[in-house]
Amino acid sequence: MPIFRDIYKSIKLIINMMKSAKKAGRLKKAIFSRVLNYVRVLPYFIYNPAFKKVRIHAPKPSIPSKDQNEIDLVKRLFKAYKLMKEDEILHPKYHPSSLWKLQLDNSFSELKESKDLDNFELFHYFLSNFGISDKYLGIENQVLIKRGNKNIFGKLYLQNIVFYKTLKLWKWFYNDRKSLDRLIYPTYGNQCGAYIFGKFVGAGSFFNEIYGSTLSKLIEDCDRPVVGEIGGGYGKLAYFTLRDLKNSCYVGFDLPEIVTLQAYYLSKCFPSKANLLYGESDFNRQTFKNFDLVFMPSFEIEKLEKESIDLFINKNSFGEMEEETVLNYLSFVCNSTNYLFHLNHDNYRNSFDGNKYSLLGSEYPIPSKDFKLLVRYPDLGHLIGRHFIDLYQDIFFYLYKKK
Repeated sequence: MPIFRDIYKSIKLIINMMKSAKKAGRLKKAIFSRVLNYVRVLPYFIYNPAFKKVRIHAPKPSIPSKDQNEIDLVKRLFKAYKLMKEDEILHPKYHPSSLWKLQLDNSFSELKESKDLDNFELFHYFLSNFGISDKYLGIENQVLIKRGNKNIFGKLYLQNIVFYKTLKLWKWFYNDRKSLDRLIYPTYGNQCGAYIFGKFVGAGSFFNEIYGSTLSKLIEDCDRPVVGEIGGGYGKLAYFTLRDLKNSCYVGFDLPEIVTLQAYYLSKCFPSKANLLYGESDFNRQTFKNFDLVFMPSFEIEKLEKESIDLFINKNSFGEMEEETVLNYLSFVCNSTNYLFHLNHDNYRNSFDGNKYSLLGSEYPIPSKDFKLLVRYPDLGHLIGRHFIDLYQDIFFYLYKKK
C-alpha cells in the first residue's frame, strides 16, 4: 500500500541521515542539541511572552487554482519537468548524490508518479501544496512546524524560540530600523509559518532577509544585474534578493524536481517578469536580455559564457554534493561570475555511499589568481539561531570577488 511504502522510505531516509551524521562525527552533538531544545521550552509553560503575538500557521491542503494564468504556467512546468527528466539521464555528472536520491525518491514521489501516469492534476496539486507536505523536502522546515503545532510543547517551542526570539534577534541586527513588513514573503505553494502581529513570516524569513538585502546591494549599481544560483530550493533567498532589484535577471540551476518548485514559486511571486523554462528556447547569453527569470536543470550550467553573471549564489547545497560534482560546478561558476557567495559546512563533512565525503567550504577550489576572498564568517542563523552559541553548527559563508 502507498502509505506503508512512504513510511518505509521515510524511516530509511532518517536512518541514512543518522548514519551520515555518525560517520561525520556529528551524531552525539546533534542529539544533545535536540535534547537541549526540549529543556529550554520548560519555562514557557509558566510564562509565554509570545502569547497573542505569534500564531502558528500550518494550513490544510488547498484545492489548486483554476485561474487560467495558473493553469497555463503549470502546463508549461509539467512539459518542462518531463523533458528535464528525460534529458537528465544523458548527463550522469549531474545526477543527485546518494543522500539526495533518497530524498527525491521519498519526498518528491508525487512528481515521479505524475510524470509516469501523465497526471496533470496530481502534478498541479503537489505544486499548490508543497509547503505543507507531510514529508521533509530538504528545502524547507514545514514538517517541524506542522508537527510542533499539534501539541503544547511543540507550539511553545515554535512560538517563542523559532519565531518570537528570532524576531528579536533580527530587530537587534538592524537596531530596529526595519519594518516587520520586510520579513513577509508570498505563501504560494501553501507555506507554513506564523502570523506575527498579524503578518505572515516564515521560519527562514529572518536570515534570508538579511542575506538577500546584503547580496542585492552588491549588484544594485549594475544596469541589469544577472544573478545565478545553484541549489536555490524553492526560491526563498532569491525572492529576498530580487525584490529590491528593479531591472534584473535571475537564472536558477537545480535538479528537475527542485527547479520545478522554484519556477512555480518565483513565477507566481513576480508575475510581470518574463520567464523561461527548459526546452522553450535556446539557453545562451542572449537569454539574460530577453527574460527576467530563467529556470534550468543543472546540466545546462555548461552553457554559461565567460563573465555573463554578476553574482552567483550557493546556499547549503555544495556541502550535499560529492567532491567531483562540486569541482565540476565550480569550473563553470568561476568562469562566468564576478561575485561568488556560498554558505556551506566548514567543519563536518556529509558522507555518501561508496565511502565518499563532501568537501568543506574552505576546500572549494576557487582560483586565487582570479578571485579575492572578501569575507569568511560564521552564519549567525545557525550559530546563534537557537539563541545560544551552538558550536555544533558549522555553517560559514564565503564571499569572493573576481580580481
